[in-house]
Order: sequence, then C-alpha cells, then structure tokens
Amino acid sequence: MSSRTVIAVVLLLLVSGVALAQSDIADKVDRRTVDVWSDGTRLSGDVWTPKGHGSSDSRGAIVMSHGWGGTRDHLNQAYAPWLAAEGFVVLTIDYRGWGD
Repeated sequence: MSSRTVIAVVLLLLVSGVALAQSDIADKVDRRTVDVWSDGTRLSGDVWTPKGHGSSDSRGAIVMSHGWGGTRDHLNQAYAPWLAAEGFVVLTIDYRGWGD
C-alpha cells in the first residue's frame, strides 16, 4: 500500500469521525441567538447550554470571542458545542462591526 493511500484512508477516517461526533453533540446541546449590548452597541451572540439546562441550574460559564479577523461562526462549529456538551454554558460573540 502506498503512502498516499494510507494518508487518504487516515484522512477519510478522521473526517467521518468528526462528522459522527458532531451529530452526537448536536443531540446534547441547545443553541439560542442573543443580542448583547455594550456601550450602546449591539453585539450578536449565541448561548449554548447542555440539553435540559434550567434557569435555576448552577453551571460554569465561558465567554468566547474570536481572534483578529474571525467571527463567532468558527467558535460555534469548533468549540462551543463541545464545551456545552461537557456541562458549561457558553456565550460566543462577534465584535462590533464583525459578523452579524
């Protein structure tokens, strides 16, 4: 078996594993779009919570904002659902003038 074939098989396994893991996580979390106001400016955001999270439940919270040049969409795909599935409440936001 050539090294190209091995690399192709490994990449296929990784991609299929990520897709499977993302579908599993989608069943464990809820997402809600919110507006956060800062100095009179609206910032668009998403709140991620574990399924069944109630307003009286006490949980750790994480606020996530992207680095320079990004939007919360990347955080919503790569990090926030995973952290919410582990039991955290996660707020992802776009900086003013970026994203939504």
